[in-house]
Amino acid sequence: MAVVSCIDSQELQGYHDGILPRDSMVTLMLEVQLVESYRNLQYIQGAGDSLHAGRIKGLYDEVFDRYKITAQRFDSSYNYYQNQDPVILDAMYTEVNQRLSEELSKIRR
Repeated sequence: MAVVSCIDSQELQGYHDGILPRDSMVTLMLEVQLVESYRNLQYIQGAGDSLHAGRIKGLYDEVFDRYKITAQRFDSSYNYYQNQDPVILDAMYTEVNQRLSEELSKIRR
């Protein structure tokens, strides 16, 4: 479930008390959105057992391990952007949605 975009390791070091840079957050938000979409699809299909919950946790772990961050750092960064200004976070989600649409259009070709 890897996204084509890469995050520079220096960029992941953050710039404000460990807060991930905006572009890195957008990439991570995209990956998290894919995990959430999978989780929601599984829930709709009735796969709400503990095995399924373990698989979802594993997918989150894969995302955070790939970028060498913790879930706590992601959450802290998300909260930082959310508390800065809702318009900023909205713009980030707009970019996430655009990138998801681009990826979907590639698949449909």
